[in-house]
Amino acid sequence: MKRVLLVDDEAVVLDLLRTLIRVEKREYEVLIAKDAVSALETFRKAPADLAVIDLRLPGMNGLDLLAALRAIKPGLPAILMSAYSDESLVHRARSGVALAFLPKPFKDMDEVLALIDRGIQGTQ
Repeated sequence: MKRVLLVDDEAVVLDLLRTLIRVEKREYEVLIAKDAVSALETFRKAPADLAVIDLRLPGMNGLDLLAALRAIKPGLPAILMSAYSDESLVHRARSGVALAFLPKPFKDMDEVLALIDRGIQGTQ
């Protein structure tokens, strides 16, 4: 079973994404982390096939977390997201570091799910 790691310090976003994956009957194991430290601990125990990461996290930004995850699993596909962030982080996130950048709040949940599916399919 493919694994998706969701990382966001907002519980409502994590719940929304987890529910979307479950309601749409995707056969993905969903791993949840509310900060970078717990994301790294979770990832070391159960490496994911895709990471969906908020740019603003307590203690470490999403780009640095993605780099740390890729040090463990090179080539890990990722989707970065943010409701607000400094322009340099958003610019770096949009520069091809990740599969996609999603602004929050999400406007099209079908698009979000399609990006998750595309990221997972790219790992097969």
